[in-house]
Amino acid sequence: MLTKLLGLCIFVMLSAVLTACSSERTRAIDNGDVVHVNGSVYNFSIFETFIDNLHNKQESYIRILTYTDEGEPLHYNLEYKESNLMLEIDYSKDKLRGSVPDKLLCKDLLIKKELQSKTYSLLNCDSPSSDSFELFRVYEMID
Repeated sequence: MLTKLLGLCIFVMLSAVLTACSSERTRAIDNGDVVHVNGSVYNFSIFETFIDNLHNKQESYIRILTYTDEGEPLHYNLEYKESNLMLEIDYSKDKLRGSVPDKLLCKDLLIKKELQSKTYSLLNCDSPSSDSFELFRVYEMID
């Protein structure tokens, strides 16, 4: 009896966590955010528009929702303005990183085509640890 009750409690807690993550993802997709989940990208056409604006030197802004390996959500606010790419990474919902956002100023966006995927990275960044930052790797684009 105690084992069944413990199993039920674990199931209820896992269901609540998965529902919360799923509802945040659904809200982000509905709001027009670019959402990256396990190699799939939702609202990819919005990201493509951002890239087009970048190539045409038009100011542009997008919000990207992605997840850590542990499943914690990360929000990227990416802006192109005055020939610079400004990235703010919001860690407020990542229990391991804390609430202080990181900010990067970068000069270029690299699209690396591979056999079954594409990787999108920012280059020539002002970070002391690395001059590049991988936004995401895409295996499937979904609009």
